Amino acid sequence: MSLQTTNIHTLGSLFEEGIFEIPDYQRRYSWGDKQNIDLFEDLWEGFWIDTNHYLGSLSLCKDTEMSRYKVIDGQQRITSLFILYSVVVNRIVNDNYSINKLINDRDFYFNPINEDDKDYFQKILTETEIPEPMTISQKMMSDARKLFSKFIEEKEEEEAKEMFGKKVIDFPDYLMNKINFMVHLVTNEIDANKMFEAINNRGLGLNHFDKLKALFLLVWNKNTKLHSKKI
Repeated sequence: MSLQTTNIHTLGSLFEEGIFEIPDYQRRYSWGDKQNIDLFEDLWEGFWIDTNHYLGSLSLCKDTEMSRYKVIDGQQRITSLFILYSVVVNRIVNDNYSINKLINDRDFYFNPINEDDKDYFQKILTETEIPEPMTISQKMMSDARKLFSKFIEEKEEEEAKEMFGKKVIDFPDYLMNKINFMVHLVTNEIDANKMFEAINNRGLGLNHFDKLKALFLLVWNKNTKLHSKKI
């Protein structure tokens, strides 16, 4: 199966398509407590009443030479979902859902391209102790994990007091199979850069440095690929 130009996907079905990466020209992870509280409450409500949850659009650019996609829009939500999923599966014993669901061979299905953030992100997902953050984006990842851990602990305490109700052990299945994204796919990096600029102009907006950085990285990536082909 391959992603279509516009299509609905669950989080789980996305991982059947390949590896998803955050390009260098993207802003680093920046969601704070407010965004992650809203996300968790919306998802838990959907889980409680057993209904699908639409989490907006996901804009991607496909690498034509391999099954890899660059995330142009949606990386904040996906990063938070990965952290939330890891928190849940690392607390429960369930053969159907484990942290391995997020891994393809030795690589995670979703990664920052920046090596420092990539290494820290993988530690946040897999290690028992939260590593010391060295950057603002790493601090935000650390805070997200602490927040989601607190929420899951509270739900487990509520579950222990009630005879009936939703079980935390079933939450990973909901995250993988009941969260829907509208996927928008572009096939070349020029279109991806235009999409990136348009999306950010509608939101927080890009300053001139951001735009020049995105353009520079676009040209550099293209030249690197041409050089690799010649070699």
